[in-house]
Parts: sequence; C-alpha cells; structure tokens
Amino acid sequence: SLCGGIVTSSYATVSIGADATLTQALLAETVFTFILCFVILCVATNPKVESNHYYGLSIGLVIVAGAISVGGISGGAFNPAVALGLSITSGMSKLFYALLVSAANLVGGIV
Repeated sequence: SLCGGIVTSSYATVSIGADATLTQALLAETVFTFILCFVILCVATNPKVESNHYYGLSIGLVIVAGAISVGGISGGAFNPAVALGLSITSGMSKLFYALLVSAANLVGGIV
C-alpha cells in the first residue's frame, strides 16, 4: 500500500472534500475502514469458503463503493499506508490530515 501511495502521488492526494468538514471526513474514513475490515474477515478468513475464490471481487467492490461514495468527502484512503504514502511523496503536504486519517483508519479497524 505504501508503494501504491508513492506511485500514485502525482495523480492523487488525500484531502478533505470542498464541502466537507474534518469530522465528516474522519467519520467517513472510520466507517468505511470498518466495513472493509468486516468484509475481509467475513469472506477471506472463513473456512467454509476455502474453495470459493470470489472474495477478491467482494473486497474490491467494497473499495470501489467507498471510493465512489465518500472519496469526495475524505479522499478515500481506507488504509493508513496509502494516506501516509500519498502525503510523504507529495512533499509532506497535508501530513497532519494524513496522520488523522491514519488514526481514524486504525479506529475503524479495531472496532
């Protein structure tokens, strides 16, 4: 994820949307990180679906749904490594926001 953030830093950045507040952005990151972790735990670690290899599709669809629905609000990182990678490679711009997003991602993953 950190490499992905480094590669795409010239195309994307993690930042608050134009009409969003910091609280809305951090809440959106927390909720979708929780949803992503929940889906991963349900489909990729369930022993009943060992022969089913569609879990990648379900995880990818959650990421796409999150990027479409809240990407304009929070930047749609859903991963601390992506948020920090984008911030570090863009010259440490918005590092404080990336740290806040990382904290929100960790809270979403823990819940």
